Amino acid sequence: MPLREDDEVIEEEYILRRVPNRDDYFNPRQFLSIDPQAFRSNSSDVDGISVSREMFIEPSQLSLICRKPPYIVVRLLVRDILNIGLTVIPAPTPEGQCASPGHALIPELKLDKTLKGEAKKRIKKIRLELAKLASNGLAHEP
Repeated sequence: MPLREDDEVIEEEYILRRVPNRDDYFNPRQFLSIDPQAFRSNSSDVDGISVSREMFIEPSQLSLICRKPPYIVVRLLVRDILNIGLTVIPAPTPEGQCASPGHALIPELKLDKTLKGEAKKRIKKIRLELAKLASNGLAHEP
């Protein structure tokens, strides 16, 4: 098992993703309780979307980090991420407001405003698959 934050992410690990605690992102009454937009990149995701390695931080702690806490936190098995054609790479962050221990990235979901046609459809499909996995992996609800 990895012991340092910059050690390679292995398929037996779990990663965590913060999801805004809003009805348009999380609705437990829906079949998919996590909306696919929870895996959409934003303007700061130039290297990929952020996740955290569960071996370095508890879901309840992650829920309180950054700009608009508390967050919903979902748990995903890295093997499942790999099976849909994505990768997870370690990306430790320096201390700061939004730094979380065990920070990692899914680089295939980086911000890319040039996506069109089939490439854009593929990313939407991947986000849907991630939402399905996340809807079965609620780790923390404030």
